[in-house]
Amino acid sequence: MQTLEPNSINERRVNERFALRPDVSRVVVHSDGEPMEGHVYNLSANGIRLELDNALTVGKQVKVDFFFAGILKAIHFVGVVTRVFDEIDDPGPRRMGIEIQSFASDTDEMRMSELIESASLGQLR
Repeated sequence: MQTLEPNSINERRVNERFALRPDVSRVVVHSDGEPMEGHVYNLSANGIRLELDNALTVGKQVKVDFFFAGILKAIHFVGVVTRVFDEIDDPGPRRMGIEIQSFASDTDEMRMSELIESASLGQLR
């Protein structure tokens, strides 16, 4: 998988990040036993930006089931909430960033890598 050098002092990402259309992606986030459905707005090898009806707490560990049009099974991983967009700037459903900590299996990790490398995700962001 190709990695990129950060392009500025403020840019910490080193992996390519792809913008996704929310109508072709879905997530189910499990937090304290409560499943919450939402949509993914962008994806990289180490994280996602998603939208849920309710904000999670920064630092919260969650289980995520990621669905994308054209894949038959969800990709499962555990992540940590790293950012919650300000409610004033982002009213309505809350967008947040989740850093991928580990995949449920080697197969899930391989499927995510194949999806990212397949160039079927759309534009780099």
